[in-house]
Amino acid sequence: MNFLAVLLMVSSASYGSIDELYGNKSVSHQDKGANYAPQVALSVDLKVKKSTSVSSAFIYLSDVAECVGLKSLCSEVNQVLVSDSPLPSKSRRISRSSIESLVRNEFPKQNFVIKGSADSLVNAEAISIDESRLRESIENELNQILGSNTLKIEITNINLRRSTYVRPGVVRFSLLESNQFENWFSSRKIYRQISKKISVKVSSLFRGDESSIILPVVTRLKFSQLVPVAIKTMRPGQLIHSDSIDYQWHPLQKRVIKDSSEIVGLRLKKTVREGKFFKKNYLESPVVIRRGQQVQVAIKNGHLSLTGKGKALASAKIGDVIQVKLAKTNKSVKGKVTASGKVEVVR
Repeated sequence: MNFLAVLLMVSSASYGSIDELYGNKSVSHQDKGANYAPQVALSVDLKVKKSTSVSSAFIYLSDVAECVGLKSLCSEVNQVLVSDSPLPSKSRRISRSSIESLVRNEFPKQNFVIKGSADSLVNAEAISIDESRLRESIENELNQILGSNTLKIEITNINLRRSTYVRPGVVRFSLLESNQFENWFSSRKIYRQISKKISVKVSSLFRGDESSIILPVVTRLKFSQLVPVAIKTMRPGQLIHSDSIDYQWHPLQKRVIKDSSEIVGLRLKKTVREGKFFKKNYLESPVVIRRGQQVQVAIKNGHLSLTGKGKALASAKIGDVIQVKLAKTNKSVKGKVTASGKVEVVR
């Protein structure tokens, strides 16, 4: 029997089995971690870019430095917020030392090797504001506030008072202090044209990040109204019928008739060209009673009403007051013309 066999017999006798010798535990490096070298953090390289461009309202670490190392860790590093972006079309320098300080604060147990440029020049991308879209947006919002089917606003001129650059993305426009327009429109102090300074909020949405600027704009506003116009040229003495007029938009003017009910049945005193509107001094009521014509005379006294016949002593239009000779008594009375061939006695 050799020496090794004797040793195993002695050990078995003392502890019963090999398992008892090791306390029924499997032998593993995890049980005695102190006997092994500690884990070493993986090294991550960050290479600072010399220059870069950003579209977002914020600068992230991935914008200014390239991460080389464990993919999952670089994914976290890339999402670290560095600062706000410069204004559109402007630039800003981010130093390598500030990048190093930032990542060490965010990942204090991680080893970073910072390489590359001493700083990174960050240029904020920009697009010009589309003036036609801006004009259309302001017009639509002003007309919504105006809330009229017969009055509308057009912007004939627009002057941007400052830089017209915004960040790339979905651009939206909205009026600030819209209540001032509500008060203005409700006062009805509206003119044909007026210059107005307007403040517009311009927002740009890019990948979930929204940025905005306040843009002062000077506009020239033109007010138009929907009014009845002549379908074709009409001459003096011609009666106006409903089928001889149409509606068109015309610049806002005083004394222009706005409703066809005010002109249908009236007679023209002046020529109105095709597509032109009507004014009150262009019109007159037609003669509905002729001198010597037999008319119906109404006499009203409270709830009592009597009618008879008479002879008009003058030609007249609706609303005129004329002398009428009563047929039964030959007595002359004053009467107001109320309709064609009808007179009501005035007391």
